[in-house]
Amino acid sequence: MPPTTLGNPPPAKKAKLSGLAAFGFSVKSTTTKSAVTSVTSTPDTKSAVTSVKQTTETPSSNTPDSLLAPLRQGELMYSTKIESAKKRKWVRHAPDKSRDTNRSYCSTDGSSSGWHAAVYVGADSKEARVRAMWKDHQGSNNVGAEAFGFALGVATLPDDCTNCVFLADFLNALAWDVGGANYKHPAIVEAFGIVKATRKANGHTRSNTIWSHCHHPGHKTDDSWFTMLNQVADNMASCQVETDITVSLEVLKELTVQGKGAVDKCKAVIEKYKNVENVEDK
Repeated sequence: MPPTTLGNPPPAKKAKLSGLAAFGFSVKSTTTKSAVTSVTSTPDTKSAVTSVKQTTETPSSNTPDSLLAPLRQGELMYSTKIESAKKRKWVRHAPDKSRDTNRSYCSTDGSSSGWHAAVYVGADSKEARVRAMWKDHQGSNNVGAEAFGFALGVATLPDDCTNCVFLADFLNALAWDVGGANYKHPAIVEAFGIVKATRKANGHTRSNTIWSHCHHPGHKTDDSWFTMLNQVADNMASCQVETDITVSLEVLKELTVQGKGAVDKCKAVIEKYKNVENVEDK
C-alpha cells in the first residue's frame, strides 16, 4: 500500500469523491491543546467505564486544505451524528462522510467477545489492510475491546503514515485518545499504553503528525466511505477469525454485507485472501 510522506505534507489539490466509488473524509483544525481533563464523555450506544484522568500523549490534528471544517478552540474531534456534537462542546459535527484521497483512514471496532478489528486504507490507495484478533478485555466487555481495536489500528499504520483519519462507532474509543474522556479500567490503560508505545517506536509526535478523530455511528446503510469502513471493522470483529489480509477496495465492498449470512460471507472472503501476500510486506 502506498505510504504517506513522513512529516507534515505540502498542500495538495483535494479530490472530493462520493459514494462507494469514492470513499473518504478529511479534517482541518486550528492549533488546539489536545488534553482536556475536566471533560468526561459518555458513549453513544455502548456501555461505559468509570473514567479518570487520561495520560496518553495525542498527536495534533492540524491540517490545511481539508474536507472537514476547522476544529475551533476547545474542540478535539468530530462526529457525523449531530446529536453527539450538540451534547459535547469539544465535538464538532462533521456532515461530510466522503473520502479525501490525500489522507489515510483507519476504522476500528471491538466486540464484547474480546475480538476487535481495524481497517486501514492509505492515501490515494486502491487497497485496504484488514486485521482482526482477540484479546482478553478483563471484564470490560465491548469497552475494553474498543480500546484494543483502536490500539490495533494504530499498530496497523505504516510507520511513515503521519496523516490519518481515525474512525469508530464508539465515541469514547476516540475521545480517550484526544483527551475528551478519561479512563481507569486496566484493559483500557493497557490498550492506550500500546498506543503510546507504538507511536513512540514509529517516531510519531504532535509536531510531525496530522491525526483526526471522527465518531460515526455503526450499522448505517448509506454508501458513504465512513459507513463502508465502519461496517467492515464491525463484521471483522463479529467473524471471530484472526485476520491480516490486504484486498482491493472492490473486494472490501464484499465485507460490508449486513443481515443474515453476513458472517459466513465475510469468512469466505477472509479464507480466499488469507494466504495472499500483504502489499506492505513486499
